[in-house]
Parts: sequence; structure tokens; C-alpha cells
Amino acid sequence: MTIIMDDGLNRRPMDSSESNALGDVVPDGTLESTTKQSVPTFERPEQSGYRPVLTVDLEAVCHNYRILTEQNGTAKKSGAVIKADAYGAGAMRISRALATREGCQTFFVVHPHEGILLRQTLVDCAPDATIYVFAGPTKATLRLFKSGNLSPVLNSLEQCRLWADVSDGAAAALHVNTGMNRLGLPVEDIPQLKTISDLTLDLILTHLSSADEPEQAINDEQRVLFKDVAKAFEGIPKSLSATAGALLSANFQSDMHRPGIGLFGVDPSGRFNIPLHTALTLHAEILQVQTLPAGSPVGYNGTFTTKRETTLATLALGYADGFPIAASNRAKVFISGEQCDVIGRVSMDLTTIDVTDLPNLPSPGDNAEVFGTQISVVDLASACNTIPYEIFTRMSSRVYRNYIR
Repeated sequence: MTIIMDDGLNRRPMDSSESNALGDVVPDGTLESTTKQSVPTFERPEQSGYRPVLTVDLEAVCHNYRILTEQNGTAKKSGAVIKADAYGAGAMRISRALATREGCQTFFVVHPHEGILLRQTLVDCAPDATIYVFAGPTKATLRLFKSGNLSPVLNSLEQCRLWADVSDGAAAALHVNTGMNRLGLPVEDIPQLKTISDLTLDLILTHLSSADEPEQAINDEQRVLFKDVAKAFEGIPKSLSATAGALLSANFQSDMHRPGIGLFGVDPSGRFNIPLHTALTLHAEILQVQTLPAGSPVGYNGTFTTKRETTLATLALGYADGFPIAASNRAKVFISGEQCDVIGRVSMDLTTIDVTDLPNLPSPGDNAEVFGTQISVVDLASACNTIPYEIFTRMSSRVYRNYIR
């Protein structure tokens, strides 16, 4: 039986180190039991033509994991947050790299179906990994927690009671709301936990609302409140900080950090001098180069008009690939180390850029860097009035994921 590795449209046979032996990946990307009739397998086509390419540097991811873990002190550890398909980078490959190279044994996702796929991915390299599910259980999803040996993050008294009734002593994490006011058990409800029998907790966590803005007073307010809350859970590990919180100061250390976007080299605040490596680079191929006279409209509705004779290049990249329409007439890309403006409206499949001033004009087949080492994803996000998290996670399955190192 051949196990197919599915990265959106990127399919290839898994090698022996990647095989999970639990089932086949069928064409819609779901996993089916081997007790069912196997479907024909097929190989991923070679990357050719015009698809954008996201290069994922696995060694950089591992380096960043080590650096962020060190921020928590040599005696502490980190659990990797790989929700949303590891921020668009591919949860399968990211989780396996962290497990096999760095010994990571704790992962966080949001939904139980993500946890099920992750459990299957790690069955041969980290079978005992703890997989926490941030959204917690519902009556409809309890069976998934059981079948996947997943650990829920409990966010309310209702979830605590639900889990205690069916868990048979299986441990869960407890999320306490210290000021985010999104998910989490209200602090005033903590005394009522004593009324819930058979509830086993192995992690107490909270989430900082403004860790990417170090000057915000709420950071210390949440830290102090969480420290006070922790007294009610003596002997249970605590987790205070995700990536941004881990970079604030030693005061924000706890038993476990939860790095997410930092795994890919992004400092959410942009204010800390920490040696994170860029792990994700997006390139788009040039389809056509043409020169227009002054006064020529470019793109849908002519939102840009050339003010001089202008040479423009058309990239095989659009909002169907995840490139924001907000990049229209605002963002920049790089070709051979030189900056080029996005001009005209970003369309579904295409984006036009001004290459007039390049010392050497590009040709069809050349590539532009959309974000990576020459232009950071932070700069792209700023130009689009959004955040790096959205840029990463909106990359669609049309973008080819190329894993290196």
C-alpha cells in the first residue's frame, strides 16, 4: 500500500519515515481506514508552469523552536502551536520535523479534526505526544477526543463538567481568562471546580491579549493575575506565553511556552533583537513583460495609470493564491535584490508590477520574491493593513509547498 502525502494540491508518495500506516489519503485529502477499499494512488506532478512556490526551511523552523525554548530558561520546555495547518506551512511536515529533530512532544491545535490528522502523522515518530485542542470538547466532538487520544483545553465550567463525565480520568488543560475576554474560564468560577469530581488537569494556561505591544499595562496585569490564580493549582504545570509573551521578559517565563508564528521567524512586535531565522519564502513567476506608453491604465477598473513609459511584469499570483487584494497599488516585491511596486488591482490569478527601473529587465520565467529574506512578511502585512498571521494562513492550496533542509 502506498501512503500519499497531501499538501493541498501537492501529492507525492510518503517515504518510510513519513508513513503513518493508519490509512490512505484519498483525493479529497481525508484519511480513510485501511479496512475500506483502497483508492488508486497518484503522484504529485512536478512543480512546473506558473504556481507560486512557498519554500519552507525546516531547519530554520527547528532553529527558531530552540531559540524560543531558550527564552524560557534551560529547565523549561515549549509546545508547538501548529493550528491552521501550521500557519499555512503544512502541519504534517512541521510537526514531524519538530518531533524527530527537536524532541518536541507537545502540540497545540484548535479543532479536534486537526488533532486527529496530527495524531496519525506522528504515530511512528512521536506516538505518545500530547496534543491539546484549544477549542475544547462539545457533545458532538467527544468521540474525536477519544479516538485520537486528544487532550482538550477546557474553557468553561460546562466543558469541565462534560469532560469529567466521560474522561475516565484522562487529563485536560484548563484555560483561565485573565483579560483576553475571548475564551477561558472566568477567574471567579475557579472555586466551583471543587464541585466537579473526576476532573484531572495537567496544564493551566492563559493567553496574553497585548504581548506584541510590550508597553501595554495589561501584560503585567494578566501576568500578576495568572500568578495569583496558579496558587489554586499547586503542582500542575503552567503556561503563560505564546511567541510574543515569550519575548517580553524573564517575568513571563512559565513551565511551558507556546510558540506559534515565531516558529517561522516572525517577532510579532518587531521590537526584539532575537536571532530568529526566516523560514517561509514566497516566490511568484513572471508570465509576461510589456512596455506601455504614458497614460495607460493597468488592471481592472484602471486603478493605476502610467505617468511615463512603463515596463510592467505580470506575476502568476492573485487573491486566489492568498495574495491580498489590499496589496493593490501598495505592496512591493523584489526581483534580483531590487524593489518593484505592485501597480494596478490584484486580480484572482494575476498581479502586475513596475519593473521599469530595474538595471536588468526580467524575462518570463523569472521569479519575484513576495515575502521572505528580501522583504519581510511583516512589511507586506503592513502595506496591506493586516498582520503576518493573515498573510501566512490565507495562502491557498494552489501555492506549492517546497520543503528544504
